[in-house]
Amino acid sequence: MTDSAVDSKTEVKQATKYVKETENVAEKYSALTVSKNSSDVNMNVGEMPSAAFTAVPTLKSVKKIQFANAEDKQEFSKFPTKAGRRSLSRSISQSSTDSYSSAASYTDSSDDETSPRDKAQVNSHGSTDFCVKNIKQAEFGRREIEIAEQDMSALISLRKRAQGEKPLAGAKIVGCTHITAQTAVLIETLVALGAQCRWTACNIYSTQNEVAAALAETGVPVFAWKGESEDDFWWCIDRCVNRDGWQANMILDDGGDLTHWVYKKYPSVFKKVRGIVEESVTGVHRLYQLSKAGKLCVPAMNVNDSVTKQKFDNLYCCRESILDGAMTKDNNLLGKFELSGLPPAPRGVPQIEVTFDIDANGILNVSAVDKSTGKENKITITNDKGRLSKDEIEKMVQDADKYKAEDDQQREKIAAKNSLESYAYHMKSSVEDDALKGKISEEEKKLVIDKCNQTISWLENNQMAEKKEYEHQQNELERVCKPVVAKLYQGAAAGSSSSQAGGTSQGPTVEEVD
Repeated sequence: MTDSAVDSKTEVKQATKYVKETENVAEKYSALTVSKNSSDVNMNVGEMPSAAFTAVPTLKSVKKIQFANAEDKQEFSKFPTKAGRRSLSRSISQSSTDSYSSAASYTDSSDDETSPRDKAQVNSHGSTDFCVKNIKQAEFGRREIEIAEQDMSALISLRKRAQGEKPLAGAKIVGCTHITAQTAVLIETLVALGAQCRWTACNIYSTQNEVAAALAETGVPVFAWKGESEDDFWWCIDRCVNRDGWQANMILDDGGDLTHWVYKKYPSVFKKVRGIVEESVTGVHRLYQLSKAGKLCVPAMNVNDSVTKQKFDNLYCCRESILDGAMTKDNNLLGKFELSGLPPAPRGVPQIEVTFDIDANGILNVSAVDKSTGKENKITITNDKGRLSKDEIEKMVQDADKYKAEDDQQREKIAAKNSLESYAYHMKSSVEDDALKGKISEEEKKLVIDKCNQTISWLENNQMAEKKEYEHQQNELERVCKPVVAKLYQGAAAGSSSSQAGGTSQGPTVEEVD
């Protein structure tokens, strides 16, 4: 038998062993029961090597699962980690959501103590088939999605062109990805093209709560919120898959957790799936393990595989794209050209010099030269189809003058909001400082902290308030805080005066000498 045959046989054995260990561990913890409400189901949290759970000291702690005994816990810790786990510390920029929205998530402090699983929420259509942090955040999330749509013109164009034909009619897609404004545009495009979608999050920390609420408000069953526990994570996946009268026939996954959950918990559903799309290296590796063991009976597409990438990345030319700002979020394309005729070479070996030059007239000149072959190509960009013309720019300037008063009013409102927020947090942190311990009474300290918390809560629930409302809230807060601050400074001034007086009476006697 040749060495290659032996290696191939060894790989198959290892893959078979991996899958069997996955099945054994899943069966061992199938006794875990989730009973939050009447519609919940039994599930096992230790199902498989999770792509979303690895302890990271710098992140908030994840809820620990209680195992039956120490022996079970020891066996679980032996579960293979290299092939099947990825860390929670994986940043969002490493996934398909590179253009993660810069806007902060809308939060409601009144909901922090209550798990979304314990709250009965209904959208405006009367549906309860979702579980998000707070459905009231939907309006704020809708604005986030609309902003993202402005910079995703290709997807929006596809939606407008094909939504009348409904090419995805009959598709029942269950998805597990990051839930952000950008992925929401994708989900709503799939729905507009005729697909039925149910969605959950692949990462317990990346979900934008307001975006999840906006999707739920439109009727998309979403089960995700930021800061899920491990129990919540698997519960959301199960609720996403296990729906009476609905059976998924396509899977869109990031990390492989959803795929493996369907494979183990719902094998009959898994066999009827028409295709799987996986975007992460970890998830693809787990699919390869199933394939080598002969247990992957479903077509699967690796969107980051070399075969897929070669359709877009030409091995024999260098495609240069000129972007309007290398650090901008959306990288709007200004132009592109190809430097062709390059010999095949490993990554990092070719030496290609790219030069960007803007002349006095604002015209952009870009050139590229391959130092090994001398091949050169260049492009000059004066204006691009679809960009703003001179007349359009002048119109924007005129509109800016026309709406100057409204802009000033908006600026003043934002300044009032920022002033109130800054003052509330500053006063709260000041009275909580240990340096002031003993200088103000506990009653005064509690009074200030309670008022600050009340103001902060009001701010979170009134993001669109008017300038007068912000000013009124600040006056109310100052009415409570200023007497305490004044008393504090008066005490400090009195102490300083007495110290100086005591120093004068007890100082040394100075005699003048002729």
